[in-house]
Amino acid sequence: MQKGISFYPLFASRICCVLSRANPLSEKKSIAIEDLMEENIIVCTSGALPSVVAGIQSRTSGMFAYSKHHYCDEISVALSLVRAGYGFCILPDSRPAPVPDLAYVPLEGYDPLPCGIFVKESRKQEELIRSFTALFPVSAKL
Repeated sequence: MQKGISFYPLFASRICCVLSRANPLSEKKSIAIEDLMEENIIVCTSGALPSVVAGIQSRTSGMFAYSKHHYCDEISVALSLVRAGYGFCILPDSRPAPVPDLAYVPLEGYDPLPCGIFVKESRKQEELIRSFTALFPVSAKL
């Protein structure tokens, strides 16, 4: 990391398989890639995805027949395809609120992704940063 720049974790986001609630797999507490092999995978190529999640999507999609792939370039489109029953997608669970028709099931074998802010350090900002990060009850832990 660059000198004078610090990362402040605010919360951790689990890596999840997003499924339609109509899919029986949506009832699971966690899910393994092996459980998904009969499903279609929706690969989201959005630049808004963390690189870790894009890498997981890429490795996972390689396990599926090409005929089971659907591609899109926006997270909102991926979620619409999941809602419509076209398959599942892999996303971080960083929703601001629950989505009634979608299930975010933690993907087995992956640690939570730390989410936070990068800040250029200065003594003037120190108290402000401390106050801001105190607003988050969970600091990079689930």
